[in-house]
Amino acid sequence: AGSIDPITPPAYGQAILPGLANAQYVEFPHTGHGALFSHFEGCGSELWLAFLANPSDPLDTSCIADITAPDFQTRLIVTKGPYRLAHGLQSGTYPYAAIAMVGILGLTLILLPLGWAARSIQGMQTVSLALARPLSWLGAAVSLGGLAWAVHYTLQTATEHPIALPLGVLPVTGWGVWIAVLGFALTVAALYRGLRSGGFGRQQIGSSIGLVATCLAALGNLIFLISLGLGPF
Repeated sequence: AGSIDPITPPAYGQAILPGLANAQYVEFPHTGHGALFSHFEGCGSELWLAFLANPSDPLDTSCIADITAPDFQTRLIVTKGPYRLAHGLQSGTYPYAAIAMVGILGLTLILLPLGWAARSIQGMQTVSLALARPLSWLGAAVSLGGLAWAVHYTLQTATEHPIALPLGVLPVTGWGVWIAVLGFALTVAALYRGLRSGGFGRQQIGSSIGLVATCLAALGNLIFLISLGLGPF
């Protein structure tokens, strides 16, 4: 029996116990209906199999002492966005725009270091963009970090508090938006420095396109997170 079972409370099991010759009464603390299956991994399965194997032997119920009260989550960022997204993913509906933004940011992380390495190996003297390239790379990394943060804590909500996700996500998930804001700000700063450097445009066409694309992708990533209702806006 579960100690807080509202459907078949402990008193019911205790009442019929005297009429069952080989019965043993076990009560799980902090547990509702379906007590055996609520703790099936470990304690529940051990007790069940032990009883089936030897109904007349007293059960070793010491594992019950390890059952603790559930971690009730009462504070959430109230939003249905992550749940709708998860439901869409299960049905095969993917956020292609968000995936494209992530792809662009990922390319920035790969191509900028490769470009720097290639120029160093070839000994090329290129027009300086006033440190816009490393700043853009950092902005892309931070933007992706914000997205990764939000995804991580959304998944944590779904696993540790599975009933909560249709209502919202853990408050810490919202930090993903602020990280994404910082990432976008860094890409804006990179684009500004590039524009002011004098090397922006035809002289550095590849880097110039990269700075613009990275800034737009960081903005798209931020808008995506805000659209899920994760921000304080």
